[in-house]
Amino acid sequence: MTEELKSSTTLADGGVYEHGGGTDDLIVEYHRASTTRQGADGLGIDAQRKMCMDYLNGGKWKVIGEFIEVESGAKSEKERPQLDAALALCQKHGATLLVAKLDRLSRSVAFVSRLMESGIKFVCADQPHVSDLTIHIIVAMAQYERVQISDRVKKTRGEMKRIIKEDGFYATKSSNRQKKLTKLGSDNWDEVQKEGQKVKQTRADAYALSVWPEIVQCRQLGMTTMRLIAKELTRRGVQTRARQRQIDKDKAVFGKPGYGEGEWHWHPQQVKAIIDRVEGDK
Repeated sequence: MTEELKSSTTLADGGVYEHGGGTDDLIVEYHRASTTRQGADGLGIDAQRKMCMDYLNGGKWKVIGEFIEVESGAKSEKERPQLDAALALCQKHGATLLVAKLDRLSRSVAFVSRLMESGIKFVCADQPHVSDLTIHIIVAMAQYERVQISDRVKKTRGEMKRIIKEDGFYATKSSNRQKKLTKLGSDNWDEVQKEGQKVKQTRADAYALSVWPEIVQCRQLGMTTMRLIAKELTRRGVQTRARQRQIDKDKAVFGKPGYGEGEWHWHPQQVKAIIDRVEGDK
């Protein structure tokens, strides 16, 4: 990523070309690969860069940043730090976010809709002049494709597990070489589990710290029991951990805070868990 404004003259003669669509905007490029192997090998990234450069060919422009992410498109923007940084840079300088294809940005209709409403401009190099309606249709199809891919992977893994259970192994063919699998998943399963637990702990700590100032204020107002604090957090509409996880995954949450039918509220045990987590680290 380039922090300072960088003239396009470093990429071509004066950054001005005789052909191509072009743009006069400040540009932030964002490229995404779905797997670690693709990111390490550069598979897909170089092609995305070329598509972006072909689009820029024909105008006066400045690239002020390039962000590369190796992450699944199924994850929300909050779980993709490079995308978040790219959008922040766009917002700071009034720049345009440039991606090779819309599905490299996101396969979530909800996220693309929020981005369009935010006022941050973005352009897809493969379809730079499409309307807002067309963008919604394209991302809706990309989201549907993501669900279909996930479903196919789950079914395939289920069939592989069945064969391993019945035959003791599953024979694969990769680059004309056969490999026999006796189990699915990583060979370093213990390490994978430890890493997963670290991620969960980090997220839980971040959430607890975000709610902690509210609990401190409740104590300062004389609320000393878990039940009273829980009622106050409910009254303030502070999201519970379960609801916040849904929001972070771009999933809709319904209901208003309260104790009636169809409403949600904090429980004293939830308050105690946050207090124990925060004060236990002191």
